[in-house]
Amino acid sequence: MKNYKIKFRKKEYNFLNFYIYRYNRIFLGFLIKRGRKIWAYNFMRKLKYKLKMIEKYDPSLIFFFSLVKIAPAVLLCPYKWGGKIEGVPLPISSNKKMTFSMK
Repeated sequence: MKNYKIKFRKKEYNFLNFYIYRYNRIFLGFLIKRGRKIWAYNFMRKLKYKLKMIEKYDPSLIFFFSLVKIAPAVLLCPYKWGGKIEGVPLPISSNKKMTFSMK
């Protein structure tokens, strides 16, 4: 019986492509409401086509960088103090930043 060696190749992942794909899928999920899946897919396809014609760059990359630029840094949480409610700025996580920028 032969002794086979298993060779594992170290994969190099491109995390930028992973995040681009992930946030495009999340945005598509926000567009799908009340079962309008076909409308959402067509809207994304037309939007990407128009961006490609105007900017001459990858539309997914443009979408991702625009999300990063408009992401909020802090979130105002209500805090009751002295009988009135004030907004207290609190830092938020990166996942919540992207969620708020998509909404």
